[in-house]
Amino acid sequence: MAYDKFKANVMAKAIQKERDRSAVLIQDCNREYEGLVKGVGDSVTIKGAGIVNVDTVSNGIETQFQEPQVVEGTSSILTIKHISKFNFMVSDIDKEQGAGGALALYQEQAGKKLSNEQDKLVASMASDPLAVKLGANATKATADNVLTLIDQGIQKLWEADVPQNERLILNVSPRLYMLIKQNYTALDTNNSEMLKRGAVAMYGNVDIKMSNNIATANDGATDLIMLRTNKAIAFANPLTKIEAKRANNYMADEIRGEALYDAKLVLPKEMFVLNLKYTD
Repeated sequence: MAYDKFKANVMAKAIQKERDRSAVLIQDCNREYEGLVKGVGDSVTIKGAGIVNVDTVSNGIETQFQEPQVVEGTSSILTIKHISKFNFMVSDIDKEQGAGGALALYQEQAGKKLSNEQDKLVASMASDPLAVKLGANATKATADNVLTLIDQGIQKLWEADVPQNERLILNVSPRLYMLIKQNYTALDTNNSEMLKRGAVAMYGNVDIKMSNNIATANDGATDLIMLRTNKAIAFANPLTKIEAKRANNYMADEIRGEALYDAKLVLPKEMFVLNLKYTD
């Protein structure tokens, strides 16, 4: 086997491309810091802007400027701790990476599995202690009240100073999406720009995106539905590495790879969690 013909970088890029095509939740994360981390244990400080104060007088008398304000921003540290690995055999890499070979199918499967793992991590941010929930206990969602519940979440974000024209993302499970469809007859499901963003529908300025990787509680009876901006969660995938070798004790070739990544809720005020159940 001529290992020098194995295009490891090409395969790694193909896997990441399939990951990006299949992923739902990681699409709407802050990824601007991705290039600042390179390996496991690397950290990056994510800074958020503070609030600038404005002093106002209404008596028409000119006043002196006060001492300059020290604007207290926010900061959060994202450390790369998650590693997903795959390791499989093929009879001959030269043949399998050619036209009609199975390698294209395997890299597609690896990309989809990787997207699932990374989406699950982002979904788990709904369980973060800093995440604000609809209530201490789950609320029952029905076709009659589902839009009211979503509106409550939108209102909470607006009250937290999220701009009213900010695009929001609602990550829903299939069972919640079916309730939304039953209630909202004007649901926009045929918008080309929306479909490019991976949304299945729009509700006002909210992109509704469906995933099987939504976090749950109470043995799966409760969905933890995230309503958020695309800055609320930071995600970084600094490395996807592939290599090939002869498989030990087998007359076959081995392809193995790993992806390094992590996520963190960095702007809790820009996310609201609807903890919803569907039965009494």
